Amino acid sequence: MSKITFIICMLFTSLGFAQLLEDFEGPTFPTRSAANGAPVPTIVADPGPGGINGDVLEIITTNAGQPWQQANLILQNGNLDLTGTDKLVSVDWYSAAPFDGFIRVDNRISGTIAAGTAEAAHPGGGWQTLVFDFTNQAQPSQTGMVAPNGVYQEMYFFNLWNIGAGDFNSPAVASTTYIDNIRKGLPPPPDTDWTGATNTGWNTSSNWSNGVPVPNSFVTIPNTANDPIAAGAVSIAGMLIEPGAAATINGAVTSSDVITVSAGASFIAPASVSGTVTYERNLNSTNWHYISSPVVGQDVDDFVAASGLQAGGSNISFCTFNTATNDWDFYQSGTSNANVLNDGQGYIVNLTAASGGISFTGTMNVGDVTKTLTTTGEGYNLLGNPYTSYIDSGALLSGSSGSLFSETIWVWDQFTDSYTTYVSIENFQLAPGQGFFIQSNGAAGNVAINEAFQSHQGTDTFLRSSGRTEVNLTLSDGSNTKSCKIFYIGGTTTSFDNGYDGPKFRAFPEPFSIYTHLITNGFGRDMGVQSLPNNDYENLIVPVGIDATSGTPITISANSEHLPIGINLYLEDRQMNTFTLLNATSDFTLTPATDLNGTGRFYLRTTNSVLSTNETASAYDLEIYTSDARKELIIQGQLSGSTNANLYDLKGKLVLSKELEQTSNSNALDVSNLSSGLYIIKVDNGLLSKTEKVVIR
Repeated sequence: MSKITFIICMLFTSLGFAQLLEDFEGPTFPTRSAANGAPVPTIVADPGPGGINGDVLEIITTNAGQPWQQANLILQNGNLDLTGTDKLVSVDWYSAAPFDGFIRVDNRISGTIAAGTAEAAHPGGGWQTLVFDFTNQAQPSQTGMVAPNGVYQEMYFFNLWNIGAGDFNSPAVASTTYIDNIRKGLPPPPDTDWTGATNTGWNTSSNWSNGVPVPNSFVTIPNTANDPIAAGAVSIAGMLIEPGAAATINGAVTSSDVITVSAGASFIAPASVSGTVTYERNLNSTNWHYISSPVVGQDVDDFVAASGLQAGGSNISFCTFNTATNDWDFYQSGTSNANVLNDGQGYIVNLTAASGGISFTGTMNVGDVTKTLTTTGEGYNLLGNPYTSYIDSGALLSGSSGSLFSETIWVWDQFTDSYTTYVSIENFQLAPGQGFFIQSNGAAGNVAINEAFQSHQGTDTFLRSSGRTEVNLTLSDGSNTKSCKIFYIGGTTTSFDNGYDGPKFRAFPEPFSIYTHLITNGFGRDMGVQSLPNNDYENLIVPVGIDATSGTPITISANSEHLPIGINLYLEDRQMNTFTLLNATSDFTLTPATDLNGTGRFYLRTTNSVLSTNETASAYDLEIYTSDARKELIIQGQLSGSTNANLYDLKGKLVLSKELEQTSNSNALDVSNLSSGLYIIKVDNGLLSKTEKVVIR
């Protein structure tokens, strides 16, 4: 059996390495003698498996001697100094059977106390590292004995002690034990690596390379099939969680050294963590990255100084978002303050190097975080994941829905220079150190980021299939790629369904973009995610918006998952009167003669038929909505022939009439002179018509 550490009656006054006084390997050996009927101890080979300890000291008792038979050593390689507060002595002791060990120190060279004693229990089974605490007297029957305070040259070892009785066992019995590595202080930390060979149990010895961690163990957690889970409290001397690995400790964590969570790793400890935590994150491009601090107390100045950020004049590429102006506030070089990175707040950074790492150092966040939203401007707020683990954005959004314009987050994709839209139903997992946008509904409110949202995720989070029916539309011009998503989910409608539909991020202009509009009551809102019923594919005609400049070739492609067998995707171009099948081998390509802007020209159709240019557009596909900001009534879509728009009040009186421009996909009617209220609009080209109620505010 290999050595493990067994610690009894210890006072952890120091966690440094011990001073080795004797290992019996020479060339100088201690003077050896015995007393009270014991034979003189001899130096022999390690009796344990493999003899890994080399030479050791054999201690024998006989049944003919006194119970207090002893093996005596006069140290030759250094004396035992017990003058300070640290009065711990550790000894590697071998025994097949359990017994109680007893040590007396004597022959004071200097100091005020002549001698002292200490005891420790050995569980049997081979080599154990026993720690003897001389702070307390182990032999009450010896009057005048108190904690030793001196430098000692002699040590006496006893095999026949009884801790429970506070005295020696009587009568004496025959026994053989072995000792090695006599040290002043604690033994070297028994570092141990997680293997997960058996299960996920932290306290299962076979899951570790060197036994279950003890308070002076440095722990390494590599990426394994079984991630460790500790149900109760854990005491360690530091921990490294390697990339891709995860650890959960549900009880209190006490660490005398830094806990490092590597980039791509995850750590959940909801109770308490004493000590310092460092989280590392890799940034793999020279683009901007959205970040947040997964620890509490990271100093802003220290973070900026250590992160290798780009600078332009006095502007350092560390920015906060200004909600009122939809703009960025740069950190200024030469400034200094006592600020720390705020819990749950997002920031952006840009590295000088092509790639590199940043790190956050502070204390573990073990509580819920509540962020008060700023409601000025368009209400966009940059928040961030405050934990060293992933959090479920779906739980976050649904839990704070009453404060949000929609249950939507936007996450920056530095590879496509765009914001990806996620809605509650996607349950997107936000990585540690990840910043993200939400939008306030304009009223005072908060977003709750709760510990209960935490989870561990694999490194393939972004690749994981959802199992739902969905279509990803992609727009590319050879240099830039943008996308939007359409889900087909039972119970959804063609109107806005909060948590299922999400608008595009519009805090900043996006001149190259693809999006959809809701089929019904879309109000002209550009959607990054639209969810539709999964039982009416033939009648679902989705307006697709494209923003692109003239003269540059563009490609529109589609990637679908779990569409019913026989259902095909077609992109309809009403200006060119074409239908293009979108699948793995077929895309839509175009070099626009004029700038593309908005919806009305392109539509996505799902059908089990083969569509051709003989298909006729339906007036029902027109979008009609009001723009409160400009007091306009918008009619969006490709017109066919001379088309008129007539607006009536509820008494049937015609209040506005206009012939629409056939060459435009978007026509606007000025309604600024009309009173607020409900009206009826009719769009008619002589063959097709559409009638709809509209509200003018």
